[in-house]
Amino acid sequence: MDLVVAVGDQKSVAVLSGQGGGGFGNAVLLASGVQPRWLQVVDVNCDGIPDVLASSGTENKLGLLFGTGTGLAAPQLIDLSTQQSGIAQALAVRDVNFDGLADLVVGSNQAPAYLLIANVSP
Repeated sequence: MDLVVAVGDQKSVAVLSGQGGGGFGNAVLLASGVQPRWLQVVDVNCDGIPDVLASSGTENKLGLLFGTGTGLAAPQLIDLSTQQSGIAQALAVRDVNFDGLADLVVGSNQAPAYLLIANVSP
């Protein structure tokens, strides 16, 4: 297992590769597109490879880093300003509508407090 950590005051995450036996390699900094506050590791595009979602502590956007199988691709920004106001601070991945697929719940610092992005993968 690897470890992904938000890097404070930067638009990046640190990835530490698992070395077995509970140890980790040196941190590798990767651009996240946003100043990350919350991170979730989930297979967003259903390709069997974990991806990283990062909520922002400063803007109403998410950073999405698709897993490539050998690392993470350059970040893509998801602008949420047309769906919710405020700053997209909290982030959770759960099956909210009980269809067996992981949905995305984004918490804002303004009302409405949460935005549900339902998973519509085949």
